[in-house]
Amino acid sequence: MVTFSFLIVIYLMNLFIGLLNSVIEKDNNRASYLALKAEVIAEIEIFCLLPHQRCWRSWFPEMKILPYTY
Repeated sequence: MVTFSFLIVIYLMNLFIGLLNSVIEKDNNRASYLALKAEVIAEIEIFCLLPHQRCWRSWFPEMKILPYTY
């Protein structure tokens, strides 16, 4: 009985660690995606636009509010 309980505890801990790992990996993927997106946008703004285009407030507002989803 003690061996069975010990094995069940080990199994459940392993299952929990696996689930936690997948959640952390998903969050890291989202953060990596957003960082890469910001880098690409910055490169486009710096290298592909003319100086007078960078000043247009209709293209680049002071503040951009992004929706946050879980």
